[in-house]
Amino acid sequence: MSDFQQLATLFKRVKNIAREISEVEVQVPEHPGGDRLDHLLTEPAEVELLRELERRQPVIADAVQTGERYQQAFAEASKFGPAVDRFFTDVFVMVDDPTLRRA
Repeated sequence: MSDFQQLATLFKRVKNIAREISEVEVQVPEHPGGDRLDHLLTEPAEVELLRELERRQPVIADAVQTGERYQQAFAEASKFGPAVDRFFTDVFVMVDDPTLRRA
């Protein structure tokens, strides 16, 4: 699958599930050490996806901040595919506990 197709599929999956989540639930603090909830993640697929986000975030953030190297950032984002697939297969994302759902 091409990078574009992979990324489009990822966005579609996330968009479909995000329709059911309020904006407040998905807000992430912008300062390090803020209201992080990642300590609540217990499923291996959750932890793997978080690690992938942390690993790939600097390249993507740099492209957004500088307005350069978008192709590299795009290729980096497309690599989330396996972790996102596993997450949606293994994790019940609409869990009743709002704190865990936000995490």
